[in-house]
Amino acid sequence: MRIQSDGSVQLGAEISTVRSFVLNPEEVFSCIPDASNFAKTGDQTFTINIGVGISVVKGTIRMDGSIAEAGNDEVTYTFQGKGLGSTVKMNLSIKMSGSGNSTTIDWKSDAEFTGIISGVSESIIRKATDEKVGEIISKVKEKIEKGPESV
Repeated sequence: MRIQSDGSVQLGAEISTVRSFVLNPEEVFSCIPDASNFAKTGDQTFTINIGVGISVVKGTIRMDGSIAEAGNDEVTYTFQGKGLGSTVKMNLSIKMSGSGNSTTIDWKSDAEFTGIISGVSESIIRKATDEKVGEIISKVKEKIEKGPESV
C-alpha cells in the first residue's frame, strides 16, 4: 500500500534558522510523538524507533534513515524500517523559501507499507498519518519560532 501526502507551513523565522533545524535530524525527531532511541550512525545516517498505533497494529518500528541536501533550500529524508510484521519505506522532501522573518516549508511524503500493516484500511492509515503529521508540524513550528533556547 502506498500513501502520499503533502502540505505547507508558514514559520515566523529566518530561512537560515529553519534550514539549520531541518538539517538536524535529532531536532526534527524530537518533534515526533512516540519516537525513541535516536542514534546517529554516520554523518548523514541515523536510526530511530517510532511507536505505531494504527487499528490493531500497535508497537514499535525501527527505522534506518539518511538525510541529503538536494540544494541549498531542499532536503530529503529517506527511511526504511521493519517491525510488527511489516516493512515501511518512506521519502520526505522538504523545500524552504522565504525572506526576512518568514519562511515557508513545502513538504511531500511518499510511504510504502507491506506486511501486516498494509492489511489495515487505507482510510484508517491515512487518518492516523494525517493526525501524526499535524502533531509533528505543530511541534516543529513551536520549536523553531521559540528560537535557540528551545532548539
